[in-house]
Amino acid sequence: MTEIVFIYPPLRRGEVYGPFENAENVLPPLGIASLAAVCREAGKTVSIVDAVAERLSLEETARRVAALRPAAAGISAATVGIENAGRLAGLLKEARPRTAVIVGGPHVTAVPGKTLSLFGAIDVAVIGEGERTILDLLDTLGRGGDLSTVRGIAFRGAGGVTATPPRPFVEDLDSLPIPAYDLLPDLARLYRPAAHNFKRLPSTSMITSRGCPGRCIFCDLKTFGNRCRRNSIPYTMRVVERLISDFGIRDVRIPDDTFVIDRAHVLSFCGEIVRRGLDISWSCQARVNLVDPELLRAMRRAGCWQVDYGIESGSRKILETLRKGITPAQTLRALRWTRDAGIQAKGYFMIGSPGETPETIRETIAFARKAALDSFQVSFFTPFPGSPVYDEIARHGVLEEKWGSMSIWNPVFVPHGMTKGQLVDASRRALRSFYLRPRTILRYLTRIRTMGGLRDVARSGLLVMHYIFARRGGGAAGPRREAPRPHAGRGK
Repeated sequence: MTEIVFIYPPLRRGEVYGPFENAENVLPPLGIASLAAVCREAGKTVSIVDAVAERLSLEETARRVAALRPAAAGISAATVGIENAGRLAGLLKEARPRTAVIVGGPHVTAVPGKTLSLFGAIDVAVIGEGERTILDLLDTLGRGGDLSTVRGIAFRGAGGVTATPPRPFVEDLDSLPIPAYDLLPDLARLYRPAAHNFKRLPSTSMITSRGCPGRCIFCDLKTFGNRCRRNSIPYTMRVVERLISDFGIRDVRIPDDTFVIDRAHVLSFCGEIVRRGLDISWSCQARVNLVDPELLRAMRRAGCWQVDYGIESGSRKILETLRKGITPAQTLRALRWTRDAGIQAKGYFMIGSPGETPETIRETIAFARKAALDSFQVSFFTPFPGSPVYDEIARHGVLEEKWGSMSIWNPVFVPHGMTKGQLVDASRRALRSFYLRPRTILRYLTRIRTMGGLRDVARSGLLVMHYIFARRGGGAAGPRREAPRPHAGRGK
């Protein structure tokens, strides 16, 4: 009998994936891999079922989990996946009524009471970071103890939903074991970023920090907080070397919200990669106001080939509304420095922010065309539960709060003065404006090194074409995999 099975539930592909990501874009669920490592280190028997990586249906996932006869099942879900998590919880309860069903992730952290009230098969919600909480919770469940003594959870009691006092954040991230990559199903074969997000295969991702001091109105910081905590350089190097030696990984994505916030730390990271002679290429996310030419050159020498920047808009007015703390001039300068250093730059943009108008959208499209960008991604502003703007969103426009549709690829929020059709048309116009240029097409063709690479780029290109030339109506369609993961940033 397994003590706990951690589950990443199936996702409805049409609701989640964006217009220009390769269909094979699947990244490892590092949140549950960390929880599994902590439980294993404590002597518990642990398994992981990643239904997305293995392309399992809800029913297949439930059967796989039930066959392990777990005492507890831990399901991780962001907002877009919470409905499927609730359905899966119901199937698990039908198959094994005595299995305790636990759900964690950013959505239930933001709205635990509402989530438990809507999904009766969920027994306990873990609020915030789960590594310390899960051990306490499993021990309490195992001895039939009082759940109210476990900090950092919500549960359904006789008087309704009860939330216990919050648990402090893990201050020393090095005290946590390396995520249990080995418990995931075939890391090197089943997981890979989209075609334009890796340089070599096999490729995977790793997290080196938690927390973000940014004030962006669209970011939910409840899970990891607004203060940056990071792993030490020795710990990070152990993870990199294990990925290389145990799984043959040759390329790593680092989606930390605040990877470059500590300049000295990044320089030490780069220096260690060079000193150890590690054959690894990597990419990361960064704020445009936290890079400089010397830092970018050091990153390039250490194998960094792409930096993802959260640019969001070319309109200074919209940037101020979003509280990004950056200006278009800073962005243009950082992108120029990035290109001069020999690193590719990817820009994340959003359409439909509060205060958005046809004119601010035109500013954004014009800005993206003139910026030194190698890749361009545009999504829709989405006020997720827990974000600073969520409780006041009605002041800014109309929100269609259907959790299963709340990914950044569906225009669930429409600002005052605009329509959903205008937002969709604008996103298609933005993609056409950037990608249907000879220099952009040539840049992508020069990145092809293998027949597999040609296949990936062709598939992504066809998906983009299908979306941008589709008739008006609907949201973004096509495969994207990164956004639903519980810890995925936007190039903060």
